[in-house]
Amino acid sequence: MKTVEVIVLDDDVPRSRMRAVAHDSGWSRTGITDRGHLVMASEQWTDDVGTAVTWVENHTTGVRSVRIEGDARRVSTIAAELRDIVPHEGRAALIEAAQLRAAPGGLIRLAGKLAECRPDTCDARHLDAVRRLLSHDNVAVRRAAVRCAYRYPWPEMVELVRERYESDEVLGPQLEHLMSFLRRRDG
Repeated sequence: MKTVEVIVLDDDVPRSRMRAVAHDSGWSRTGITDRGHLVMASEQWTDDVGTAVTWVENHTTGVRSVRIEGDARRVSTIAAELRDIVPHEGRAALIEAAQLRAAPGGLIRLAGKLAECRPDTCDARHLDAVRRLLSHDNVAVRRAAVRCAYRYPWPEMVELVRERYESDEVLGPQLEHLMSFLRRRDG
């Protein structure tokens, strides 16, 4: 069974930093995708036992992350090594950031970061952070939260989106579409 772990990188960590880590680690590059209109830029390396390490830059949200996939023990080891040498943002810190007052631009990016590091099952604090973004005073922040909510696999998102749908006159159509998507996926 494959394990996946995602590390959200600090905003200023360039692709070249991950290329250097891959080179120093002896990983072979196994894929590269240039950014397109609907395609995120990515670069993938594989270690000698088949663990995939993929750097991804979401140009819509400006979020850079590393996805590690493979044997659980190896994934854990690589993730710990990367956290030691590459500046990153932990999920707990991102959740806490949603509680603070911040400029809309930072919160828009935060929505993407939270979606990127979401756990497989619902976490109450994480869900509350999404709730805060979906109910923010700034419509651009709410719009970003809606866009990122498509990535959550949690059934609890349906109720949260329904609540927002009933109270958000501006983003009603987007929330209705999201709610429909989530219901079809979960149904």
